[in-house]
Amino acid sequence: MKLRAPKNGYNFKEKVKYRETVWKTLSKNVKNIQNKKILMFPAYDGDEIYVALKYGVQPKNIYACDENAGIIATAPWRKEFPEIQVFGTKLERTIERMGDMGIKIDVANFDFCSNLCKSVLDDLDNFVSKIATPDFYFALTMLKGREPAVENMLAKMIFKEINGTADRFKIACHYILNDKLYKDKLYLTILKQSQYNSGNRKMSFGVANIKNYYQTQKEWYHKNKEKNKEKIKKRSKEYRSKNKEEINKKQREYVAKNREKINKQQREYWEKNKEKRQKYYKKNKEEINKKQREYAAKNREKINKLKRERRAKNKLKNK
Repeated sequence: MKLRAPKNGYNFKEKVKYRETVWKTLSKNVKNIQNKKILMFPAYDGDEIYVALKYGVQPKNIYACDENAGIIATAPWRKEFPEIQVFGTKLERTIERMGDMGIKIDVANFDFCSNLCKSVLDDLDNFVSKIATPDFYFALTMLKGREPAVENMLAKMIFKEINGTADRFKIACHYILNDKLYKDKLYLTILKQSQYNSGNRKMSFGVANIKNYYQTQKEWYHKNKEKNKEKIKKRSKEYRSKNKEEINKKQREYVAKNREKINKQQREYWEKNKEKRQKYYKKNKEEINKKQREYAAKNREKINKLKRERRAKNKLKNK
């Protein structure tokens, strides 16, 4: 997606109001915004930077992006805020570079000049899957209209605004949600939707939050594994007792499906650890035999039943 902004920037009344609306909404909903990493397209004048700073964003956490490397290199705000990291590349390439650098973004304002098209949707999808945090807030702006007639008609069939026009913001959001990689793992909350006039063109925008609950839980588990060991153990035990039948059913299905693979892995494991097992058995022979006798005494009926079933099976095989 191209991120080229006019050198003179956008400082007209409607645009100023739009920026205030976006950053006011984000600051109300994002906790500790002063510690969050932000991506924006500030253009030459950098008006958006000043609005973001007013709502608590720190310059050291801002990542600025513009397709025109010359504009971003000569922008006056570069001297005032040297700590802002800049990317003079297309968003597609910026995503790759940030991914290589291990950067994760918490908040982004995708202030596009384009209409609804596949390149915009693909960039958003890549951003969420590659460099967005599990609790990601974003604003998205797109030009209303100018799509080919067929695309516009299809868009209207998917999501409509009250006046009958295509709801571009919802279409973009649901394009991300329907990604196979994240299907049923993401939860979307739309926080704000509106539009403004840019000359004779109408711009549609919205602010939303996407939560990746699967990733959030995974990160929490690894982060608090030692700290909440007993708590996690208790939860796991509760879940297993509650869903015992379902878990056992899935295990049986998996074993039946992968019988040969499991047997092969077991044989390999036994061969690999043969000496280790023998040493352990010699060292703990009495204790192991004692446990075996106790188990046999406790489960005598069950063991005899299994033996009878095995004998009956073998008889049928030999006939």
